[in-house]
Amino acid sequence: MSDDEKPQSALAKASAERRAMVPIGERGIALQNLDDLMKFAKMACDSIGPKGMTESQAAIAIQAGLERGLGLLGGLQAAVVINNVLSWRGWAAVGFIQNSPVVVQGSFRSWVEGEGDSRTGYCQAQRKGYTEPFLRKYSVKDAKVARLWLKGGPWESRPDNMLEWRAIGDMARFHFGDVMGNLPIAEKDRKSTRLNS
Repeated sequence: MSDDEKPQSALAKASAERRAMVPIGERGIALQNLDDLMKFAKMACDSIGPKGMTESQAAIAIQAGLERGLGLLGGLQAAVVINNVLSWRGWAAVGFIQNSPVVVQGSFRSWVEGEGDSRTGYCQAQRKGYTEPFLRKYSVKDAKVARLWLKGGPWESRPDNMLEWRAIGDMARFHFGDVMGNLPIAEKDRKSTRLNS
């Protein structure tokens, strides 16, 4: 090997070693490029990633979380993939809306009231610039029409929660899509009975 080749070879080796390293900053791992993201996604899937989530899905979930101001692990835990659609877990969506600068602080609330078929989940929130809050609701009757009521799973074990989540999902979709990054909430998915857990 000539003297000219030695420095180039050493430089290429040092460059490859730097690419293989992911820097750690004040707030933890600092991803620099897509390779770093994929390495982190693989590590997460091999250890703590949601069951059934692929490395590619984990990378997309992390990216979606970063876009919403979450850290690497926050995006991984706040997002799920259902029927190849990335969705936010409901608790994450509530946090995004409650903490958004476009929302009148303290205006977000959700609840269930009524009995029998009139039992209804509600969600209310007000955007800045509007004089009245938005109100969304989802009733037992709505769930029956959508053939969700006898579906089993959480509709059977936690029906009030599901009515409330449906109302929250509608609120997020119709009035705060920008806040949600135009992604749905997982609890609103109407075709899936399985969430990555």
